[in-house]
Amino acid sequence: MRFFLRIGVLLGALLLAPAAFAVEITDTWARATVPGQNVGAAYLTITSPTRMRLVAVKSVLAGRVEIHSTQMGDGVMKMRRIQYLDIPAGEAVSLAPMATHLMLLDLKAPLAAGGQVPLELVFRSKGRKKTVKVAAQVRAITQTAPR
Repeated sequence: MRFFLRIGVLLGALLLAPAAFAVEITDTWARATVPGQNVGAAYLTITSPTRMRLVAVKSVLAGRVEIHSTQMGDGVMKMRRIQYLDIPAGEAVSLAPMATHLMLLDLKAPLAAGGQVPLELVFRSKGRKKTVKVAAQVRAITQTAPR
């Protein structure tokens, strides 16, 4: 009888415990910088089966990392820091050039093509926090228009 009572308590605890949240990070990359440039940008796609919020990002290669939003207004592209980024359940949220992205500020060294930028992304969901570590591949700067 005690055995069944313990199993019942264990199953009850598992069913009532808050579900663990998962997050998938894909398409992670950063743009190479030129010597002397102390800011960079990183991009990625975030998907989660549950609603969550990206609340902070860190990198050992930058003094600080900020989430930035870029929008066109009155014919001018405007970039501003945002405090967090909501990730809706089941939807992929892409951070991309000329859109929401990660700004790498106070770089400790230039970002060279072929290298990596380690990132720690901090998420919150239902009062809990989760840190996910990823590495952004550094891509070469490409020329978009002929000179």
